[in-house]
Parts: sequence; structure tokens; C-alpha cells
Amino acid sequence: MDKYKRIMVAMDLSDMDSPVLAYAGLIADRVRPEKIYFVHIHKELSLPDDVLRQYPEMRKPVDERLRELMEDKIKEKFSKYYRYNVEVEVVEGSTSKELIHRMDVKLIDLLILGKKRREKSTNQLNYTQLIGASACDVLLVPAEAQVSLNSILLPVDFSPASVPALRNSIALLKEAENPVVYVHNVYDRPKGGYGMAYQQLSSIEPQILSALNDSYLELLEKVPESPVSFVPFFKPNLDLHGAEHTLTAAKEKSVDLILVASHGKGFFKRFFLGSFCLQLIELQPTVPLLILQERSGRAPGSLRSQQATKLSTYSLPHKGL
Repeated sequence: MDKYKRIMVAMDLSDMDSPVLAYAGLIADRVRPEKIYFVHIHKELSLPDDVLRQYPEMRKPVDERLRELMEDKIKEKFSKYYRYNVEVEVVEGSTSKELIHRMDVKLIDLLILGKKRREKSTNQLNYTQLIGASACDVLLVPAEAQVSLNSILLPVDFSPASVPALRNSIALLKEAENPVVYVHNVYDRPKGGYGMAYQQLSSIEPQILSALNDSYLELLEKVPESPVSFVPFFKPNLDLHGAEHTLTAAKEKSVDLILVASHGKGFFKRFFLGSFCLQLIELQPTVPLLILQERSGRAPGSLRSQQATKLSTYSLPHKGL
């Protein structure tokens, strides 16, 4: 898969690293990236002198100790790391700021990070801010994620943005077992008024579904043949938020991944990328969420920070760790 040549995996050295690394390994096996960056952002990489005097065993640089912890986790949970060109980075600074900075200068195509449950802590990562500022696709992996990718829920509006989203789904499922993509659309039911009788309203809905099915078949004609099964999944708008429709559909079909495109029209245009993704993230799906960004030309370093960053970079050797 040519789209994801450079992947960044964010680690926070908590229990969240286990599902993130395991799922990143699954994605890497599917897309065969050219390079993978494992990055940890630490607020402060230096220790006060009085602490070092009291605990001389801590004189080993903080970044080296953190990098060793990262390497141990990578070897345990991303067991096939040796197949790829990888780097391990320890960065000092703000998590959101430094992730955005590194995604930009490294020309990252896909960021993979954990999605923690809401906590009372004020140090929660602002996921929507991070996604909104990123120029690459973002995969949020919840703690409950299963290391499986055989089915995808794909909300569509049948706009041109639906085509690359469908192609992306095919690429991710090319080596899956019994792969299936549920093509999900929410439509508005006709409402009463203008002197229309109930019988007239009831006769319109089948016409709407017929038109949606025609659009669905036209969409499939724009992607190459593949072993992936496509299943249309049309549901009426029940005056819920768009994200609630998506989450309900994901639970109903027990999918392994929700894939959403960041642009569209009609029902979904009111939500992509703003309130739709915000609400979907807040609802905290228990399956991974992949958000596709609209690709446009970008110059290296276009978001580059003017402040110097303390950075420790290390390439994992393929053997001998």
C-alpha cells in the first residue's frame, strides 16, 4: 500500500502502549511501510542537580532510560519490528505540539496513538486539536481494541471523497480473513406537510432507498475488483447526532474498525471534521477509529516549530536487542 509509507507510533509508556503497539504491528503487516517512527514525548528530560547527587544511579541520561523502556515494549508487543526500518525517538516538550511538529518534518502519512478513557486529569491530550492540525491520517486505538482487522464500517455520502475512503478500506483488508466493508449511509425520511398523506410519504421512502442503492453501485464501479465483500447498510436519520448513528452501526455489525473521511457533503458534511469527529471521539468507541485527511501538497517543515527541541533518536538494529 503506497499511501502509508511513513508511520509514526506515539507511546506514553503506560498500559496503553500494549494495544497501540499490537495494532500498529497489524497495520504494518498490511501496508508494508518504508519507515516506522516510535516516539515518546516527555515533559522534562533533565533532573535537578540535588537529585542526581542524592541518587547517583540516576546519572544515566533520562532519554536513554526512556528509550530502553520503549525498546523493551516494542520487542514484546511489536515482535516483527526487525522487518522494518524503524527509529525510536524521545522528545522533550508538549505532547500535542511535538507530535504535530514531528509529523510535519518527518512527512508522516499515518499517526497511530492510544485513545484513553476520559479522566479527571487536566493533562488529557486534546485529540480533536491534534487531528485538526495534522496533515496525515490518524488512527486512534482504544484500550479495548482487539488485534483483528477483518471488517470495517465506512460512513459515506457518495461524494468523490467516498472513493479514496473505499480504496483505503480495500487496501487494509487485502490480507484479511473473510473481509467485509459495511458501506453506511444515513438518509432523511420524508416528513409530513404540504398536504401529503401518510400513504404518499410511505411510498417515497422506497424511492429514496432505490436511489441510494444506485449511488452505492456507482461507487463500487469506481474501485478495482477485490476479494472484499461490500454490504450496503442504509439507516434512516432518527434525529441523532451523526456520530451516534456511526457508533450504533459499528456495534450492530461488530466491526473491527471505523473509517471516516474528513470531508463530504449532505448529512455528513455538517459534521466532518468538526463536531462529527469531536462527538465520535467523545463517545469513545471500543474499536479503533481511522480518520482520513484530505490530502493536499505540503512543504516539508511547513508547521515547524521555531523553538529548539531536545531529541534523542536511535535506530533499532534488526538483531541483537
